[in-house]
Amino acid sequence: LHTLPPTPVIERKIAATAATPASAAPPAAGGAGLPNLFKHGVEIVISGSYADLLAYVAELEASPQRLIWGRMELDGSKYPRSVLKLTVYTLSLEKSWLEL
Repeated sequence: LHTLPPTPVIERKIAATAATPASAAPPAAGGAGLPNLFKHGVEIVISGSYADLLAYVAELEASPQRLIWGRMELDGSKYPRSVLKLTVYTLSLEKSWLEL
């Protein structure tokens, strides 16, 4: 299990020039100053039979906590044991929600 650094869902550009003071500048088109959602990722690596891994993924999909699926990589080179590398994300208004 490995946590990934949080990333903003909406990238906002703040345009300020040296000639215009920041207090007099109009709000940026990207909505600067508004709250943003942050995507918090978790990378999970587990091993087992294909049926066990399939059951695990089905449990994650059925859980009441909603996850955003990122990446799923299955390595079956050591049959009958398979290794599943899975990246899932949650969303939060807090940047430090999942940081340890």
